[in-house]
Amino acid sequence: MASQTEQKHKARHAIMTHNQDKLTADERGVIAWMFDQMPVGWTKCYMVEVQIDDAMNRLLSGGNGLHTHGGNGSRCYAHHYDDPGWAVIHCDDADWDQETNLARGLQVIEHLQA
Repeated sequence: MASQTEQKHKARHAIMTHNQDKLTADERGVIAWMFDQMPVGWTKCYMVEVQIDDAMNRLLSGGNGLHTHGGNGSRCYAHHYDDPGWAVIHCDDADWDQETNLARGLQVIEHLQA
């Protein structure tokens, strides 16, 4: 029988992203890079909400249409989880492949810096 801690861990990771499939591989890559490299306040970024319309520009430019979250890792701060026009990605979501997406993100960032 799984311990209570293991059950909580499994439940936490069972939550799925919202509209990840509406983002391009490059956009998912930039989000993975944000999780890996971008500070939000005193912590790393753990959740990104981005308006799907022109998502790459929003991810790179910030401003309206982009919310990044740092801090305690709670999903309760997501503002657009049920909004069909937004993608909400949490770094610990069960269907988020950080390693694959980060490899793509590093290529995108390198290309942009060239």
